[in-house]
Formats: sequence, structure tokens, C-alpha cells
Amino acid sequence: MLISTFGPPSGYTQFCLFMIRALAEEVLQDLDYIAVDEIEQMRAAWAKRQHPHVLFFSYSPERAMVDVFLKLDRPLLILTEHVDDITTYIMRERAQTWPWAVRLTHQCLFAINDLMLGSRALILRREYELTFAEFFQAIATHFQIELEERHMFGIMARANFGADFALSDSMEKGLLARWEHAHPMYEAPEGLSRSDAKVIEQINAPLKSLMSGRNVDHFFWPQEIFIPADTPNEILIGPIEMLGPARCLSYGPYLHLPMGRWDIAVELAVEANLSGNRIEIQFVHGSTVVSDAFDLPKAGSFLVRAHLDIDEPRAPLEIRIFMREGAIEGRLDLKSAVVDATDGPAARRAPNQRSLRQDA
Repeated sequence: MLISTFGPPSGYTQFCLFMIRALAEEVLQDLDYIAVDEIEQMRAAWAKRQHPHVLFFSYSPERAMVDVFLKLDRPLLILTEHVDDITTYIMRERAQTWPWAVRLTHQCLFAINDLMLGSRALILRREYELTFAEFFQAIATHFQIELEERHMFGIMARANFGADFALSDSMEKGLLARWEHAHPMYEAPEGLSRSDAKVIEQINAPLKSLMSGRNVDHFFWPQEIFIPADTPNEILIGPIEMLGPARCLSYGPYLHLPMGRWDIAVELAVEANLSGNRIEIQFVHGSTVVSDAFDLPKAGSFLVRAHLDIDEPRAPLEIRIFMREGAIEGRLDLKSAVVDATDGPAARRAPNQRSLRQDA
């Protein structure tokens, strides 16, 4: 038997996986556990398995692995919770700053996007607040495991929950009591400013559609998710001073997109560029680099667009802005980026648009 499970690196995912492993060991007994994200790792682990039953888990499977599971057309399990809770858990458990926690959240959820939308997936959300008994029964029914009440008591004992918890208790109660870094749902993280929390919510907002089983076709990436090249340990806030030698001005956002063709529109503004200058913008996804170089006006706003095919959601999108000449004055403001599926609503317009294509 193959018990295939997927989910982001959240407390709920980890706790559920712990309980599923206890269930599989109690009922199936002869079990191998495989946790990998790449197809070659999976092949190597599969070749070394020693038992007839396998519990498989991945939180960010590469596209080749996703294709394998889609072709298998067998039951699989998705574990997930509110997207902002995933981000804040990553911040606590991995001691990551919010931009990198957001990036990992997007990477993992878009990596499993097509699996979530598939007809063979059972999606168990933290918001359901299932009891232990309901959770065990849902797993057993989906994977056609013969589960009796005695097994449930054995699972609780095996997981060291038998003395303090009943089968009628909620999984949420066990998660909060026993899982390090777990916090109540929708709780704001400590030490995060109101403005940072608002940016996180803004960037994560489209993923709520994904959590509801719908495709996502529009993203808004605010300035704060980009990285100023002169101070890379900070977030980008306000215009970049151009004064200085030719150099990279900004990069990032290192965010991810689902499979498909996308239109990326970067809104820029320049002011006090009295001596003139030239910039180059690169859109990078994996081995694909789409670039454009052009002279900057003395002042004004404009939109730079690119069209990219995303064939590996695990690979981040990067937008690099280079100033190709030294400057004695001027400020460049990267306002935001708007990303739309090409068959979705058009990206919002700004004056003086430029456009470049992947095949240009």
C-alpha cells in the first residue's frame, strides 16, 4: 500500500503526518517512510525500501514528481491550513524573516497546486477541527485501510496521547498541547509590525482561492517583497537613490507562480534623472532570462512587461534591475509588480508601457 501525503511545512501538516505514521505503523505494521521532494531522490529511496507498505510525504515536490502522482491516479492526501498561519509558523520554527517565510509558503503551495485540484485528493484542513477519531477514520476510508476501534486506541498509545487525550478530543487540542511552535489559528505573530502584517496578508491573499480549490490567475506583489541591492538584508521601501557607480539596484521577489503562461507588469517611476541614464531589467525563471535595456527619461512613470511560461512552480521568479551607467543624481522607484494569467484579466495600465516576450 502507498499512502501519499503532501502539505506545506506547517505545524498542522507535521502533526497530522506524525499521527498518520502512528496509524500506519499500528494497522499496517510493516512500513517504510519516504520524505523527498525530487524524483531522483524518490527513485533511490523506493529502491531501498524494505517493506510492502510505504508512507510517502513531500512538502515541495518538483514538477516531474507531481506528474508521476497525477499519472498514478491513486488516492492522495493534502494537509493544509490558512495560508497566513503557514507563513507565521515557518517564521517561528525556522527563525525566518517574513519575506523568506512568504516565499517558502508560495513555493510549497504552488508545487502541490495541481495535486490539490485533482479528483483523487482528500484535502484535510486545520479549520475542520476534526476529532482524533474523525481524522483516523477519514484517512482509513480514503486509503481503504481496515480500521477498528482497538486500532484507534493503539494509535493514541503509540503516539503517546492515550493517557491525556480521548478519541473525541479535537486534533487542534493535541496540536496546541504537544507541538512546538504551534499557535492558535489566525493568531498574529509576535514582534511583527502592523505594516508588515498587512503586506503579508496582501501577498498571500490570492492563495486563499487556491485553498478553496480554485485556480489563481492574478497576483499583486508590493514593493516591500523586493530587495534593495545596496542593502540586501532589508526590504525595499521608497525610491532607490541612483547616485553612484553602475550597479544592480534591486532584485527579487523570489516568489512563485503556478504552471502556465503569465504576464508580468513592473511599475516603475523615475525622478530627478537630469543627466540621463540607462537601465536593464531581467526577468529570470530557471534557465529562462528575458531582458530589456532602455534609456530612462528625466522623470515619469512607466510599465515594463514580460511574458513567461512557468513549467516548474518550485523555481522562483526574479526581477533584476541594473543601472548601466554611473549617476550623479536621480531616484528610481519600483512601485510594484502585477502578474496575470494570459487568459485572465489584463494587468492594470500605466503610461509609457514597454513590452518584451520570452521568445524575443
